[in-house]
Amino acid sequence: MKASDAVFIYSPRLDEIGYPPDCPFNSHRAGLTHKTIVSMGLLDEKSSREVPPIAASRTELESFHNLKYLNALQAAESGDLSAAAFAMGIGTPDCPVFKGMYEYASLACGASLTGARMILSQEAGVAFNP
Repeated sequence: MKASDAVFIYSPRLDEIGYPPDCPFNSHRAGLTHKTIVSMGLLDEKSSREVPPIAASRTELESFHNLKYLNALQAAESGDLSAAAFAMGIGTPDCPVFKGMYEYASLACGASLTGARMILSQEAGVAFNP
């Protein structure tokens, strides 16, 4: 792969565990975008390809979010929604609780990090994480 090539960062796992359908943040659009790009033949291995995301580690997530927030996400996913978590926005319409939400956040963040690493290492010139 040349540094001028493009990568589409995607994993079907993101569609499997995405936000609930009634959430304003419709995470299932990534899967629809993937389906469209594949059907149009835009991932041709000559100048572009699909790359799976590497999930962000806990340390990487802590670079962007504080420890209390990450712990509250994990607890809420297990059914423990505290007043402190709700005060952080967890369990609200903008941040609904759903099974797999911590894994989703790790994969979504990891997708951006995967693309950034590929650009920095010149494995790709463009990275798209829907």
